[in-house]
Amino acid sequence: MVKVDRRLLVAMLSGFLYSASWLCFADGFTIAARDAVVNVTSTDGSWKLEHNAPYVFLMWVPVLVGTLAMLMLNMVGPSDLNDSDSFLEERDTLLNKGWFFFSVLVTMVSIIVAVLVFVGTYSKLPGDLQAPGVNALLTPIIMAMSSAALFVSRGKKSEDEF
Repeated sequence: MVKVDRRLLVAMLSGFLYSASWLCFADGFTIAARDAVVNVTSTDGSWKLEHNAPYVFLMWVPVLVGTLAMLMLNMVGPSDLNDSDSFLEERDTLLNKGWFFFSVLVTMVSIIVAVLVFVGTYSKLPGDLQAPGVNALLTPIIMAMSSAALFVSRGKKSEDEF
């Protein structure tokens, strides 16, 4: 019987989710860029642009902050968060826990910024033009799931493999 390393499968799932999050962002970005200027009409010799789904630079912020959060979260391994018996290692454990908390906070900030971008820009548009905003909202959520999966896959190997 073939033995499957679950940690490897979870790490591969993390990579798949991270790739899917960037593809989701690229999809929303291209839809927003394509639909930004739909009609160009001339009225009395002056050109008028009709905007539908606006492309906003703020779409990039949740993605970049989510990527930074993923890097920050995985700088500390799960074994680094365990309490130690040594006095010298206790300080390092506290610093690692603080770094872990701060990186989870940055992850939540990326999701909050995505919600603000969606509510501030895309929620006022008709339903068919909200796709870029929904994609911008889903991207950091998928990135957070990818970060969590990668963090779990880096855990200490046990007898039970979870």
